[in-house]
Amino acid sequence: MIQRELCTTVRAGIPCIFMKKEAGCAFVDGYCRPTINECKGCEHIVNLYCDAYMHPASIWSYFKRCPLATHLEKHTEVKKETFDPRKAARQRKKQSK
Repeated sequence: MIQRELCTTVRAGIPCIFMKKEAGCAFVDGYCRPTINECKGCEHIVNLYCDAYMHPASIWSYFKRCPLATHLEKHTEVKKETFDPRKAARQRKKQSK
């Protein structure tokens, strides 16, 4: 398991993967960004900050939804295939030859 240092900037006292003992916060600009409205209800939020992503707004703008969102249902499209019995019969006939 990855050893996480405690944050000393915005999320003080919370374990963070970007905190380094010598250099401090290694994330862009040296601090985490707060969550946005789309994040409300997610289990990854700790004190208004996401535990999974340090810049939630960029994740939402890139993917159009958060890949780790626990408060949203995953949408999967099921493509209904049509079955043509004549085509299936021809394929079986070719395979048997």
